[in-house]
Amino acid sequence: MDASKAPLAPIPRAPFALAMSCASIAALATAYAVATSQGAEGPVLSSIMGGVVIACLMSGIALMGSPIVTPERWGLVVLGVSGARTILALGGMLILLEIQGLPRKPVVYGLLSAVFILMTVEASVAAILLSRRERQRARGSSSIPSLTNTPGSVA
Repeated sequence: MDASKAPLAPIPRAPFALAMSCASIAALATAYAVATSQGAEGPVLSSIMGGVVIACLMSGIALMGSPIVTPERWGLVVLGVSGARTILALGGMLILLEIQGLPRKPVVYGLLSAVFILMTVEASVAAILLSRRERQRARGSSSIPSLTNTPGSVA
């Protein structure tokens, strides 16, 4: 069987969930440290951390199973979530800065530091998992195909 025609194995979601959980904790801690070092406190800090929590929760979309997230589309879902997180962070900054009038440095530095961590870990883990799956699929197809029950064979 051709490697490109072999059915895709599902992505193991446990390593992705563990990595994104750790990244979420790191993102929350970093956003808190960066925002407070820039003078954020009270409602400003709460607004920043709320945006970070929403950005963290978006990783759960890639953990959904079939039929929503199929093995064939998992990488695209991760890419889409990453793009949506970027738009959310920019939109959140716009709302917090322009509409609510919060101070710029804590909002921008806090949100961007958290989103940077999330996106870096998410992209790295997704690349590792997808690469591992492709290596397994290539190894499985390199074996000698069985001559029985092959399409087009005459019995």
